[in-house]
Amino acid sequence: MKYLLALRPPETLSHLFDSFRENIQYYLLDRPGAGDHLTVMVNRFREQDEEALTGSLAGIELTPFLLTLEKMAFFEEAQEVERKNLVVLPRLSAELQQLHKEVINISRQFIYWKETPSLSGFPVPQDVERKAAYQRYGSPYFGQFYNPHLSLGEVKPGLEELLWKPSFLGYEWLVKEFYLLKKDGTWKEVRRFTLESR
Repeated sequence: MKYLLALRPPETLSHLFDSFRENIQYYLLDRPGAGDHLTVMVNRFREQDEEALTGSLAGIELTPFLLTLEKMAFFEEAQEVERKNLVVLPRLSAELQQLHKEVINISRQFIYWKETPSLSGFPVPQDVERKAAYQRYGSPYFGQFYNPHLSLGEVKPGLEELLWKPSFLGYEWLVKEFYLLKKDGTWKEVRRFTLESR
């Protein structure tokens, strides 16, 4: 089953995203299926391992940290000409990298390889480094290739000239929690994890 570990933006930021989507409605083809989120990890695990996985993730000891939205971009892996993934990139902080690193190292023991797409199914260069990341973590987008982003949705061509500075660039939010979700038809929350202040 497909699982997603993600950060969820505060409600005020999601409202700003929605206002932006309204402004680009003509170009907008689709919104993120899991709602507004920043992916920390996505992978395939067996449901029977869910309790052990959540127990292991609960052991992560990080304090809350600031995340700053820095710029707009089209997701670098988007290959289709007819639709592109419009994203917001945060400043890559040491804390976000640390959270990603801890999550992928904890979760790798639970990867269900039978359901994991093969490396050839990913639109990335099939080089030694990508292959090593895939073999270690189940995805060629993890580790040194982690590219955190918040998707605003898939858009059709022609939007490029409208990429002015929206009101949410420079927005800072204090990350205090992260979420584990699973795709069982639709995305469903499995558990919320809290980052503890010390």
